[in-house]
Amino acid sequence: MTPEKSYRPNVGIIVFNRKGEVLVGERVGVPDSWQFPQGGIDEGEDPQAAALRELYEEVGINNAVLAYVHPYAKTALLMPTSSYSSRKAAA
Repeated sequence: MTPEKSYRPNVGIIVFNRKGEVLVGERVGVPDSWQFPQGGIDEGEDPQAAALRELYEEVGINNAVLAYVHPYAKTALLMPTSSYSSRKAAA
């Protein structure tokens, strides 16, 4: 018998800078495959807090402000408060 996959709630983040550029990252180990920062919501964690945490964990941005949260899907658009620089994710 195969165990069922279990999924937890998650957040996906779309980040724009002041120039209107969008942040996407190439997936580690999957060349030419791109995605927005995303990740799971911890038990008891607020979705907006999860979005900010995941953004820092995945790309090192810790100065973003919440610009929009979709009322149904709970997706968030975040804008750094100043220019952001990315850090290379650990492999």
